[in-house]
Amino acid sequence: MTYAVVNTKALDVLVVVHAISAIAAFAVLVALRAAAIGVARSDTSSELAARSFTGRPEVAGRIVHLVPLTGLAVTSVSLGAYSLTTGFVDVGLALWLVAAVSLELVAFPAQREVAAALASTPKGAQLAARRMARAVELAGLALVVAAIVMIAATSQ
Repeated sequence: MTYAVVNTKALDVLVVVHAISAIAAFAVLVALRAAAIGVARSDTSSELAARSFTGRPEVAGRIVHLVPLTGLAVTSVSLGAYSLTTGFVDVGLALWLVAAVSLELVAFPAQREVAAALASTPKGAQLAARRMARAVELAGLALVVAAIVMIAATSQ
């Protein structure tokens, strides 16, 4: 087990921060999906829809970008045990890229479309909300698979 080889306080702290950022990112994705599904199911006049789709830039959803940053911090203090050539690190970065692209290119623009459409045509809001929900689901799936791969690889 690699952990027995590399046992430093900095590594321990950064692994915890990395795990917390991944869990927080997943929790935000669950909330974003719930809001999108609510609008997609014709709930365009609810208070939740009004609070969730304000048209402002998405800040909470971008917590997903902390996951690779904290992961890279873990690799930097691992005394060479983990690097950018380590298989599970590569998989994690690739899956984060899938999540980031899904969110930045599909989900967040669709979220802005929902906000604009809620003010005018609810049908347009429903279509954009469905697109947003699917993109958020893909991002969430990528995070879950990355977590499984990393946990499995480091527990050997």
